[in-house]
Amino acid sequence: MIKLLPKNVKTIGSAALVSASMMLVACSGQVASPYADNNGAPDDDVAQSYAYGEGAYGAFMAGALAQRGDRHEDAVDFYLEVLKRDPSSQLVSERAFAQLLQSGDYENAIKLSRQIIDDTEATPSSLIVTVYQLAALRNGRYEQVRTHLVSTKQGGFGFVLAPILEAWSHAGEGDKDAALLAIEKMASNKAFVSLAKEHKAYLLDYLGDVVEADALYKEIVTSSKLSTFQPVVAYGDFLYRQKRKQEAKIFFIDQLKRFNNNGFLLREARRIDAGIGPTSRAAEPMGAVGLFFFRLASELGQGRSINAAIFYARLSSLSTPDNPDGYIMLGDLLEKVENYTGAAQAFASVGDSSPLAMAAKFRLVEALRQGGDIDAARDHILALLANNADDRNLNVALADLYRGEERYSEALPLYTAVLGDKKPGANDWFILFARGVCYERMGQWAAAEVDMLAALKLKPDDPTILNYLGYSWIDQNVHQDKAKAMIARAVEQRPNDGFIIDSLGWVHYLTGDYSEAVKQLEKAVRLEPSDATINDHLGDAYWQVGRRLEARFQWQYALQSGPEEDERTSIEHKLSYGLDIEQESASEQDS
Repeated sequence: MIKLLPKNVKTIGSAALVSASMMLVACSGQVASPYADNNGAPDDDVAQSYAYGEGAYGAFMAGALAQRGDRHEDAVDFYLEVLKRDPSSQLVSERAFAQLLQSGDYENAIKLSRQIIDDTEATPSSLIVTVYQLAALRNGRYEQVRTHLVSTKQGGFGFVLAPILEAWSHAGEGDKDAALLAIEKMASNKAFVSLAKEHKAYLLDYLGDVVEADALYKEIVTSSKLSTFQPVVAYGDFLYRQKRKQEAKIFFIDQLKRFNNNGFLLREARRIDAGIGPTSRAAEPMGAVGLFFFRLASELGQGRSINAAIFYARLSSLSTPDNPDGYIMLGDLLEKVENYTGAAQAFASVGDSSPLAMAAKFRLVEALRQGGDIDAARDHILALLANNADDRNLNVALADLYRGEERYSEALPLYTAVLGDKKPGANDWFILFARGVCYERMGQWAAAEVDMLAALKLKPDDPTILNYLGYSWIDQNVHQDKAKAMIARAVEQRPNDGFIIDSLGWVHYLTGDYSEAVKQLEKAVRLEPSDATINDHLGDAYWQVGRRLEARFQWQYALQSGPEEDERTSIEHKLSYGLDIEQESASEQDS
């Protein structure tokens, strides 16, 4: 089967250390809502859950439904409505707090964390305490940071975070001895010796101990076990701030050679050379803490702990709101859990002066598209094109949007203009393929085939091209052996892609190998159970092997799965008369 609009933008990827219980601890105590002027319940589709009741219970259920659907701002409004009616509920307060954090409303999350900690006798969750401490560190209330260190140790990576917060709170007060003593607590665990050493270098730098900081930075950056580029950037920044600019340049040249012109290092080196400074400064309290959360989120996000990673990414952005990498990572993570609204908000948070501004804008458009807000995605691209009319990537993005909306006649000239008259380059394969899709959908197969073959020549083993071209040939009953081989190659590369496996099953069907068709199409249905076309195909295959009852079941299911109008007519006919009648009618027409 042809799968339109393959996703062009892919996201990145260790144990689950943040759980729902960390946020949803039910405790008693007096909690006054910080939103006393919030009158009435929000007016949106979530309000239907008020059917559960008009009082606090109804609002709570509405909040729970909104939370389950990742409508965090709606959930906040409902939970705060409950708190107006029942300000003693610790459970609801903490749910409201968690949703504020998830929605990116950091300032109100901080405000509510203070309310929970200052106005109750209950023990708040470690996440609430952490946010409270970050606000205290940011505002120079260092003693308040240390007051809650015991609670911090009790959640997630608190056993590592607590000494970091303690050390930086002492550093904020200028107490070098206490700061270094605190960070040494973390070094007592062998697993965190290198992390403790990095923070010690940052602390020495921040406290003005130039000689010791220089020596420790050198020891870290020359290590063969360097686990992050951040100390490299921090040392380059240190050299620049010490007015050793030429030395900083030479250092970065050496490091770029060492790490094959790594893009992150190159970007940061250019910023420091221009006197702008790194995107996130490690040698200061909030920068150091923010980078700790960034590293945690990045590592957890590579595995199965996506929800934990999202919370740490939120804490990273709260700590270092000017770090664009934090928002890009957060957007990536939110896309992984299909929270495209949140991802769009994250990408939109990258400032226009950031080196990642344009990349973030493209990611914003893609998140809006995947979230179904096509109008907003198109408006963003058109706004960008107003000042960059000839930008190749923007024009391709607009063409992709039009193609996704089935506005093929508008997408096609954009692809053609981008390709121009020059010979297509290696990176033009997707534009050729996309233009071929437009031609095919507009009924201009000859032109479509030319583009598909040209794309395949540039990218010979791409499974998307192999599948689309192969399926098109099968559908036209031409080049069937070649098409079967192409689709088999595509399946080898994507053995769990239901659409490609459907293509393989259908070529077996069309060549009369019905048993193999059933085998492949059953697998395709397991992978894509809600696709109307695949279920329809399986019904046809079942009919041919004599499994008539199962065939009708598959056709009925396909009819309920939103088929295209022409598919619907065909399926209804088969449900009424079966496939044999349909084939006889086709044979009579052919004769």
